[in-house]
Amino acid sequence: MKVLPTSCETHAGAWRQHERGLRALWQRSSRRHELVEDPAAAEVIVIGNIRREQAYRSLRQHPLVRRFPEKCFGMSEDWLLHPLLRGLYVNAHRGLPFRGRFRTGSYTLYHPDFKNPLIESYTGQAYLAPKRHLASFCGRNCHPVRAALFAHIWRRPDVLVTDTSAFNAFTHDAAGKAPWQAEYLHTMEASKFALCPRGTGAASIRLFEAMRLGVAPVILSDAWIFPRGPDWDSFALRVPERDVGRLEALLCERERDHAELGRRAQAAFRRFFSEDSYFDYVLDQLTAIAREQKVPETVFWKLRHVQAACLSLHRRLRRRGL
Repeated sequence: MKVLPTSCETHAGAWRQHERGLRALWQRSSRRHELVEDPAAAEVIVIGNIRREQAYRSLRQHPLVRRFPEKCFGMSEDWLLHPLLRGLYVNAHRGLPFRGRFRTGSYTLYHPDFKNPLIESYTGQAYLAPKRHLASFCGRNCHPVRAALFAHIWRRPDVLVTDTSAFNAFTHDAAGKAPWQAEYLHTMEASKFALCPRGTGAASIRLFEAMRLGVAPVILSDAWIFPRGPDWDSFALRVPERDVGRLEALLCERERDHAELGRRAQAAFRRFFSEDSYFDYVLDQLTAIAREQKVPETVFWKLRHVQAACLSLHRRLRRRGL
């Protein structure tokens, strides 16, 4: 498959880490795909770093998508998802119309300034590490299921739930981050289970962090569309958001399985989402979308301005409380 990675915006200062990241991952891939620079020769064009400013104006005006809509796919980790272009979206959720146009990806290509470098460079096996916590969660209070976790009274003292809303992970300035990041890693490594509630979006980066480390993840997200490939039920506990009150009992039931679940989680991460495998994973998902899509993407692309107008109206009504 001939692939052209590019970006939603290409001006000086534009965010282009998806494009650059895909090119770097290709170097570590199986090389069963070929990178090309000519869009006419490409079979797949990946538009990274989709921007939602001005109702996705830069995407709606993108010259390659306008010329080759049937070749183009989008990529984004945006929490507030309203994709005008089919593709791989980390926060893909069940409320999306025409869900066959979308697959779910991981945070492998997330901006490096927003990731924990200690976790990204981790080469150990956390499922073998000494454990101090039955389960842990360290994160911002940005969704009702997280608020429920913070408000819940845990009977076991080895459950650690910490509100880190004061910590700003979304800054490009690394100064001051290191102590928080080290504590986060040590807490995760010392936990039998990592609680992974959804955030503002349907996904949670800590799910993929837990998998990378080898900690059994506990997923609380009713709306999230799980990425295809992994056998999620073989290593992850999926708990409905309404069942926070039952969570401790469920963890106690599976406590003796935590090491094997963590081992399987790490194996699944390496197979599907690691830097050595993710390029091929992305291409497999995008080509599957094209193969299974019933309505040509050209039809949706012709309606992009209508979709954007509906999006703008919806946001105005929400701001007015209507």
